Amino acid sequence: MGGSDNPKRDLKTLLFDTTFLVAGITALSYFCAYSYEKGYKKFYGINYVFISDI
Repeated sequence: MGGSDNPKRDLKTLLFDTTFLVAGITALSYFCAYSYEKGYKKFYGINYVFISDI
């Protein structure tokens, strides 16, 4: 029921699925952080030249 006869194949599939899940979460987190940074810099009027003058 729902199991495979080859436990190594199940482990390989699990690791493969986990890899894509972690990569997807990482990509989404990076995009959210980038959007947040872009938003607050625009809101406060901070640009790259201002930051480099500090």
